[in-house]
Amino acid sequence: MTKPFRSALVALALPFTMGACAHSHSNNPPPETETTEYTVGREDVLEIAVWKDAALTTTAPVRPDGRVSVPMVGDIDAEGRTTRQISAEIQKKLEPFVKEPVVSVIVREVNSRKVAVVGEVAHPGVYMMRGTMNILQAVAQAGGTTEFASKGSVVLIRRGKDGKERRYSVDLDRAVDGDDGVVTLKAGDTIYVP
Repeated sequence: MTKPFRSALVALALPFTMGACAHSHSNNPPPETETTEYTVGREDVLEIAVWKDAALTTTAPVRPDGRVSVPMVGDIDAEGRTTRQISAEIQKKLEPFVKEPVVSVIVREVNSRKVAVVGEVAHPGVYMMRGTMNILQAVAQAGGTTEFASKGSVVLIRRGKDGKERRYSVDLDRAVDGDDGVVTLKAGDTIYVP
């Protein structure tokens, strides 16, 4: 093989090998920052009340597109926002129709905080997060790993704010021993136990 041909071949192959590396698993999931206010998610049920106006008061679910329908206002974005942010937007949009509207938004049902545990666990499925949950607690809720599980090769699949899924390698044995950090889960995470 001639030197120019070899160089051209390496130049052509380099982008493909770099692309393959971009999809490899990371060993360190990003730390989740604790927020003091709850952010609304898909399938949550909101009660939207307009003071002294029962006709504009409604209870509505957040649809799969992340929006909620409000009388006289129409559809507004709800997913990823706090109830305070949602009520401020509704209030502003009602001002042309209602004199000095006072709007309150309450989360009646929390249905969006779920994680999926699949693969070699006793009871694969989707589980509700009733507060802060880590990866060990989620696997325990799914009945623990089976005898065939590869606990050192667990994959955490997480969708980022940009909408792209990222995969992180987690070693459950190291997490139990305290040699590795125990990953705190985020709503929407999927744990795959091979």
